[in-house]
Amino acid sequence: MKQILINLIGNAIKFTSKGEIFVKISVDEHIKNDYKIRFDIRDTGIGIPKDKLSQLFQAFSQVDSSTSRKYGGTGLGLAICTRLVELMNGGISVKAQKEKVRFQLYHQDRSREKQFGKH
Repeated sequence: MKQILINLIGNAIKFTSKGEIFVKISVDEHIKNDYKIRFDIRDTGIGIPKDKLSQLFQAFSQVDSSTSRKYGGTGLGLAICTRLVELMNGGISVKAQKEKVRFQLYHQDRSREKQFGKH
């Protein structure tokens, strides 16, 4: 989870030269030992064109080749985040509106179930 948040917040910092970066962490559900935690990361950076959203989580994919020249990066960060989230029984999505980009990430903690077995 730490690596995922470092990647998402790092991207928000990298692509936001002015404006704001907003991080919100909340518990969406709590049933016995099962927690659904939601992470919202929103920024007012350079934005992402809607027609590029579908390729955003693909390996070696960048929104624009000039972006990689200006900001650096390999296009692997979000692909790695997606795979890690899936391995942890979670999900990741992105929404773009004008200059605002919002990543939503959730994680369901079932570690006690794995540790002690289902009851």
